[in-house]
Amino acid sequence: MAAFTKPLNDRINLRTSTDEKSLFQRACELAGFRDLTTFIVTTMRRESLKLLKESTQILSERDRDIVLDALANPPSANKHLQELMRQ
Repeated sequence: MAAFTKPLNDRINLRTSTDEKSLFQRACELAGFRDLTTFIVTTMRRESLKLLKESTQILSERDRDIVLDALANPPSANKHLQELMRQ
């Protein structure tokens, strides 16, 4: 796994149950991480970036498809729009 590339000069304290710690440790070993801290930081970083990316997306894929379809196939002007355009 990738090593930390920046100085580690900040600290996060984490309390968890024995069962959760055991779960995290087993997952850490299965994923091939060198230690639990690296596993937790790497996993939290990946999930944090994913959440931030999702939260900054303006349109979902479905919304994007609706907008592109409306641009490619605009509806015809209704009566009210035609009257407005004549003004």
